[in-house]
Amino acid sequence: MRAAFARWRGGAFAAAFQPEFRSRPSGDVFTGLSGDALHVADDICGAATPTAFYAVVNGLLERPSEIKPELRSAGREFALLNSL
Repeated sequence: MRAAFARWRGGAFAAAFQPEFRSRPSGDVFTGLSGDALHVADDICGAATPTAFYAVVNGLLERPSEIKPELRSAGREFALLNSL
């Protein structure tokens, strides 16, 4: 990664690349729905890299073109229920 920053734009940002190692926090990780946000663990289905993580998430999500028309308005209805 450091070598990539050194090559990118003539190394203009190489000095700013100062990554800090942070150990993984211990304890339970929140997963599930919170409002309109879906939280998933970054190691879902054994994903060990960002590419693997996004491949799993992509497999879980429905493409807008594939959602049935009667379900497309569900967001508005859920917003109304949450406001009560």
